[in-house]
Amino acid sequence: SAHYVERLGTLVNEKSLLKLSVEKGESFNIPDLKSDPRSASTLAAEEGLGAGIVVPLNYDGFVYGALGIFHRGGRLFSDDDFQLVTAAAHQIC
Repeated sequence: SAHYVERLGTLVNEKSLLKLSVEKGESFNIPDLKSDPRSASTLAAEEGLGAGIVVPLNYDGFVYGALGIFHRGGRLFSDDDFQLVTAAAHQIC
């Protein structure tokens, strides 16, 4: 939503899985963003986001950003979904 886009700066500067993925170089497959203490749970609740996958975009040992895929509602991402997003992230960098 437009509200989410307006709040993107908070995802970089405050607590979020995107920020954590960039800082630690870790990937996440989170079934419930609203209850995960590492996520921007307030924003997730405002947007009605349920599950999310976040994968760092790294090249040659440096993390340039993160790719995040989110779903509204109760759908969980499978291991195949996670592998597909990871493969996409590797193609980007």
